[in-house]
Amino acid sequence: MYFLCRHHRESLIRDHDADQLLTLWFEWMSNGGLHYALDSLRQAIPYIGCAFELMSEALGRERVAAREAVTRLTLSGIYLADSFERYGDAEKARFSLSRTFQQLGGQLDGEAGPWAEQCMQLLLRPERHAGFFQSYLNLPIAGREDAATRLH
Repeated sequence: MYFLCRHHRESLIRDHDADQLLTLWFEWMSNGGLHYALDSLRQAIPYIGCAFELMSEALGRERVAAREAVTRLTLSGIYLADSFERYGDAEKARFSLSRTFQQLGGQLDGEAGPWAEQCMQLLLRPERHAGFFQSYLNLPIAGREDAATRLH
């Protein structure tokens, strides 16, 4: 599953500094959030997917500070999975979380290893995704309701 073509992905990483990459990531997440809020998930998913891929590449190539990249990769992975879930594609939602988990696993031996491990643990707790997401971004997210807190 790719959202950016190889050429575009390469040129973004090559031609932009860390601040520009972080700004672009936020713009794509915000545009995705706007469509998400309008329940236009078909339009939201490409923006969020591009933000995810951008941060995945930036993290893998050490173009953004490790802890910042781990955080943003986790946020975009959660948002992408939630968007796919709401869109009705549970398989792609699971794939998105799995890919995020794998990317974070590659950071365990680095300087952001402890934070990457915490983010990986978070990914295993879907009922905590929305709270984590909203602690960083003021974008709409439905998340999953925790069965233990659901009122009957």
